[in-house]
Amino acid sequence: MRYKGARSGYRVTLTSIADAVICTDAEDQITFINPVAERLTGWPLSDATGHLIDDVFQIVDATTRKAIASSTIKEIEHNQTEKLTIGRILIRRSGDEISLKTPLRQFTIVVENFPDRSLSSAT
Repeated sequence: MRYKGARSGYRVTLTSIADAVICTDAEDQITFINPVAERLTGWPLSDATGHLIDDVFQIVDATTRKAIASSTIKEIEHNQTEKLTIGRILIRRSGDEISLKTPLRQFTIVVENFPDRSLSSAT
């Protein structure tokens, strides 16, 4: 039970902060998206859950229109956020585009690695 409480506790926190947050599992499937990320991407939590991060958080180079893969996003995020966002475009679910002219420091991708204990038998 302590595990479920910890998971629900962090989700309450991530829901209430002003930054956009997307959480994925180890296979890059979305497990959580907070209201700020919902507004930016156009994907509500109920629809985004289970989709791959690259389907929901679509960033392309403004010049080449080449997609920036989530693995690249995670790699850059730890080093130089400016490279991730300057000259990039976020494509929303509706197809609308948001030009990113400044570093997108308020967007966080979290890979959660909690084991699923809901199926474990009680001992």
